[in-house]
Amino acid sequence: MPDDEPLLESAKRKRKSLDKDKHEKKRRKEKKHKKDKKKEKKQKKGACDSWGKYGIIREVDMYRKDQEFSLWLQEVKKIDPDQLSNWDKKTYFKDFMEDYNTCTMPNKKFYNLEKWELKDAEKRKKRIVKEYKSAQKKKPDVEVPSIFNDEEELRIQKKKEREQKDYQAYRDKLFEATLNAANKEK
Repeated sequence: MPDDEPLLESAKRKRKSLDKDKHEKKRRKEKKHKKDKKKEKKQKKGACDSWGKYGIIREVDMYRKDQEFSLWLQEVKKIDPDQLSNWDKKTYFKDFMEDYNTCTMPNKKFYNLEKWELKDAEKRKKRIVKEYKSAQKKKPDVEVPSIFNDEEELRIQKKKEREQKDYQAYRDKLFEATLNAANKEK
């Protein structure tokens, strides 16, 4: 049996080293898993950092936030809102509500669509102006069209037309008055 003791000790040592290796591998896996979770959390972060930053909505706000909710259904959930029953809409609105209140929406447009559209239009306008200016630098004879504020242009155009009509009416009256005066002198 004295010969068996060194074998037993070497087997025990092997087992201990195997156990130690298993424990080390397990610890590394857990550490890696924690890192992956942290990375996932960072990637899942939404458009803002704090809870309720854009306000807190409840189920009664479903109709007030209808545009944002419909857009969210279409873009995030890939669902046509017109095809949903009222019960399904309420269920999906709860998800929307949670994302809204916890600020985990993928884009800021889901918080206030109108405000986002205005900012987006302003960005597009600036980009177009920049493109036209760079084109004008290359070819100076290119006129930069002012297509950005159609309503303002239309108002100005109508004002000019009115002024031209008024001026023409004034000239006609002046001409008639001159003719009348000339006829009276004869």
